[in-house]
Amino acid sequence: MSTESNELNFANINNGFRNVFNNGRMSIGLVVPIESYPYGPVPTMQDHIERVKLAEDLGFKAVWIRDVLFNVPNFGDAG
Repeated sequence: MSTESNELNFANINNGFRNVFNNGRMSIGLVVPIESYPYGPVPTMQDHIERVKLAEDLGFKAVWIRDVLFNVPNFGDAG
């Protein structure tokens, strides 16, 4: 397997992927938590965009957020 071939395929996925998974370099990411939601079973997610923009401004290369919320009524918590 040629290193040159792997680097070329790696770079062609898209700019975002290449920026995070830059061959031979380490990227630092951040997990954005869901805010507390004491007034109901579903979080508002209202500050997520601001948190992601702040992480980007601070130089983080990747942000992971919880993208699948489960709402099981018997459990009493949508997350």
